[in-house]
Amino acid sequence: MEMFLILVMVSVLVGGVSAVLLLAAERANAPSPRPAERRPETRPVVVPSHFFASDRLRPADDWPAIPIDLLVSQINGHVRLEHAAMEAFLLSPNAQSLHSRTTSTLVN
Repeated sequence: MEMFLILVMVSVLVGGVSAVLLLAAERANAPSPRPAERRPETRPVVVPSHFFASDRLRPADDWPAIPIDLLVSQINGHVRLEHAAMEAFLLSPNAQSLHSRTTSTLVN
């Protein structure tokens, strides 16, 4: 029991000394007070009515409309290609098949 109390007291003493040294080091590294600098004017933020889509990003009226069926078929074709690539990799996993280029038209 006496060993435990000695250990606790030494731990508290070391913690206190560490705290005092840390505070002294922070005060030594603190920058000297500067004269008050002039801050730039703050302006209120103007949030557009559509947060994620601005009016400038809307398609022009003279652009041809793309049918939804065409988009869905292209996405389905891309998903099928990715699924086939995944199955091929799972059958024989190697670095070459993992880093091979895709034939999908949806990739940049």
